[in-house]
Formats: sequence, structure tokens, C-alpha cells
Amino acid sequence: GLQALKGNQAMQLADIEGSYKSLIQTSDSAGKLYQQTMDAINKTLTSADLDPAAKSAAITRQTELLRTGLGVIGKIGALDLTSLLNFSSVNA
Repeated sequence: GLQALKGNQAMQLADIEGSYKSLIQTSDSAGKLYQQTMDAINKTLTSADLDPAAKSAAITRQTELLRTGLGVIGKIGALDLTSLLNFSSVNA
């Protein structure tokens, strides 16, 4: 009985560690994607080569790519990351 209990605890700890590592990796990947997107949006906003309509289209595309990327990352990590994106309250 004691040996079985130790085995069960070891398995539970291994599961917890695996989940923890998966969450850390998911968070890191999502953070990197977010930062890359913000960098791209900043470059778009400061570009002298684009008119306002082109900037708006490029930023819309970047946010779509971010949403898609976070969806993929979230599926891998078993998290719903896209529900965190809500740009409707952002004032332009």
C-alpha cells in the first residue's frame, strides 16, 4: 500500500510539473508573439512611406495575425488566449 501511494504521488507530481512547464512555455511564446506584433505595429505607425489607410490596413492585419497566432499557441498549451484580445475599448 505504501509503495503504491508513493508511486501515485510521483505520478501526480510529474503531471503537475508537466503542466507547469507547458504553461510557462505557452506564456513565453504568447509574450514573444505579442511583442513582435507590437513592434510591427509601431514600425507601421512611424512609417513615412504609408498613408493613413495603408497604416490602418497593416495594423488590422497585424492584429488578425496576433489573434491567429495566439489561437494556435493556446491550442498547443490548452488555453483560450484569444479571449484575452479585446480591442473594442481602444480609443483611436
